[in-house]
Amino acid sequence: MGPASASSVCDSTELLDSLSECLLSASVCKGVLFAGLTGQAAACSTIALGTVFVSVQGYEWVQLISFGLTITSSTYGGVFYLIIGAHGLHVIGGLLALLACLRRLNSTSQQLTIDNLRAAQIFWYFVVGVWPVLYTLVYLL
Repeated sequence: MGPASASSVCDSTELLDSLSECLLSASVCKGVLFAGLTGQAAACSTIALGTVFVSVQGYEWVQLISFGLTITSSTYGGVFYLIIGAHGLHVIGGLLALLACLRRLNSTSQQLTIDNLRAAQIFWYFVVGVWPVLYTLVYLL
């Protein structure tokens, strides 16, 4: 799989990721308790898909570096790694927030509140929503 294919996989995982996050939100809004299977499954699938996204991005970076695109090889390389790297760090931050929500979801001492979940979701939706813009700017233009 080349870098272009890896980017397509990332697009697919981001779309599925946002759909599973919507399912988690819907299970909360409809009063399904967080400890229910729907909330846990949605949180786990969101975290899994986000992890796939970061892994595929890492694979893409290794491929691009092997083709000679590095931070110092060109202005494009520097801008590419800066922009996509910043996004990747935000994805990892979002995954950590979602993992904290999942931990609280399964905890009896620290219950997950709607405010905790909403904060993580808003951040996650922003990270997912920024990706199509970055993809267009970096890969298509």
